[in-house]
Amino acid sequence: MVHSPGRNLLVTAAHCAAPDGVRLDGLVFAPGYRNGLTPHGVWQVTGVTVAPGWEDGQDEDDDVAFLAVAPLDGRQVEDAVGADAFAADLGPGQEVTVTGYPNEDDAPITCRARTSAHGATQQRFDCAGFTNGTSGSPWVTDAGRVIGVIGGYQEGGDTADTSYSVAFDAHVAELYRQATG
Repeated sequence: MVHSPGRNLLVTAAHCAAPDGVRLDGLVFAPGYRNGLTPHGVWQVTGVTVAPGWEDGQDEDDDVAFLAVAPLDGRQVEDAVGADAFAADLGPGQEVTVTGYPNEDDAPITCRARTSAHGATQQRFDCAGFTNGTSGSPWVTDAGRVIGVIGGYQEGGDTADTSYSVAFDAHVAELYRQATG
């Protein structure tokens, strides 16, 4: 969850919400999911915002998406579970906590690591266990700022030990502005 004026916005990797550049239908969000339980309900995704570079050619530098979700029982998702602030241009060297859901497990894993640059447009962190299924997991600083999501280079990485993200910079900030309408 990232804070937004509508209190209804998620951030993830574009390859999770629009593989091959085509937006998926029927997406849902189940915050707090664990062992088949959905303690905060299941929220319907009503909109997907991805960059043209992702839609037109799956550019790894555009592997980020914002998803709007419908209210559930008269509440916005942010009011139900909270949200972190979207942050751009903080640069590498940030201490982050990343929680993801590997395909082979029905419970989340969490890692705390320091980010580093992977070229001018990508960032990375090293932590074991972030296998398939963890794509789209947010990178959250101690100050509650989301500065990346597992995605980007190699759609997030081809080993369980190193994960990547698009650098949240001005072009991702513009995508966030588009998503918040």
